[in-house]
Amino acid sequence: MNDAERRAELKARKESLHENVRHALDLVRAQNQEIKALRQALAAGPADPPSLAVTTGLAPQRVLWLLASLRKYGQVVEADKQGSYFRYALTQNGTAAGGDQQD
Repeated sequence: MNDAERRAELKARKESLHENVRHALDLVRAQNQEIKALRQALAAGPADPPSLAVTTGLAPQRVLWLLASLRKYGQVVEADKQGSYFRYALTQNGTAAGGDQQD
């Protein structure tokens, strides 16, 4: 492989890496927006996952996944049980304005 071919290959790999990084950043930004929407919905008071799904427009499975993550990191807690579902509430760490999450 000559020098020009090596440079071309390195340039292609570098561009591929940049595309992967951009894709990962897009996913993180989208997730941060979803978390922000959940926090804003919970700012009005405790709510169960189905009502959060309706309020935020997120899929119910996604709401459950995000609530589990937020609960793990102390951003929300289970408040009380309403019917078949627990209601979730923000903790002092989970603010409606987005806390330390960046958009």
